[in-house]
Amino acid sequence: MDHAENASQTETNSEEAFNSALNRLMNDENILKMKQFGQHHGNNTYQHCVNVAKCSFYLAQKMHIRINEEELATGAMLHDYYLYCTKDVTMSGFRHGISHPKTALENAGRIWPLDRKEKNIIRTHMFPLTLVHVPRCREAWLVSLADKYCAAREFTAVGEENCIEPGDGSHWISSYFHHVIEQKSVLVS
Repeated sequence: MDHAENASQTETNSEEAFNSALNRLMNDENILKMKQFGQHHGNNTYQHCVNVAKCSFYLAQKMHIRINEEELATGAMLHDYYLYCTKDVTMSGFRHGISHPKTALENAGRIWPLDRKEKNIIRTHMFPLTLVHVPRCREAWLVSLADKYCAAREFTAVGEENCIEPGDGSHWISSYFHHVIEQKSVLVS
């Protein structure tokens, strides 16, 4: 995304700025295309990306990690912008796992001018599976962690809602990460 006007801003954790960026992205006609692709036990790619975005911001807040809200929202919403149904392709799950970050980055780069951090978030979200593509910023580490948690939660949400409802405090995230937060564990400085 174009961040020229934000270049001089320091990194802050403003829930208002994050939600503004996330809502804009959630209503983008290109991003809405992800609703047509199934993912993780009846969920769709769009909802998974929303879950990851909200989880990433929640973790940043609870673990007192300073982030850039626009870059976090953008990278999280585009991390799975590969635009295909995994059931319709002839690749193994492992092949999809290692190749879809590159495909998502290529697809996103055709539509949006991404900055270096956003590219890193998208390309490295499958680390350590994509061993040579390592997260290089706080936002990328948060999205990588949130992606794994959300995918596991979505896979095991039999008969439960597969989304984080706006305004509910991300209840299923908070219960899982409670012990991490209580111990004041910090993944990145």
